[in-house]
Amino acid sequence: MHIYKVGGDVTEDASKIQLFKKLIDEDSGDKVLVVSAARGVTDKLINMTKETDKEKVSSELLTKHLKLASELKLDKDKIGPKLQTELQTINDKNFDNVISIGERLMAIILTTYFNSNGSKFGFTTGYDARILVNR
Repeated sequence: MHIYKVGGDVTEDASKIQLFKKLIDEDSGDKVLVVSAARGVTDKLINMTKETDKEKVSSELLTKHLKLASELKLDKDKIGPKLQTELQTINDKNFDNVISIGERLMAIILTTYFNSNGSKFGFTTGYDARILVNR
């Protein structure tokens, strides 16, 4: 099994994601992708926790991710509601849940993109997989 860390540099635009997909396709073994938020998204979410206009940030993030989905030729009508569901947690009181929105948005996009191009990837969060982090 190979574990790939997909950083913010890769997830920032469609062409880099497409190149990464080619790399993944060359690996015939089992794979796990650990996904980062697109560049700047986590910082925006951290700063947003100090502001009151969360709807503006939510709208900006939705627009950014729908643009990326469109560049990857994904059906925005199918992926849009999934992204909006994740963005609803923007008002969560749990700081960790809020700042991890970027990773969850990107995981939805990558899973949808990879699966629409012949791969068979699933999506889970660290919480759902019972991954514990020692701070």
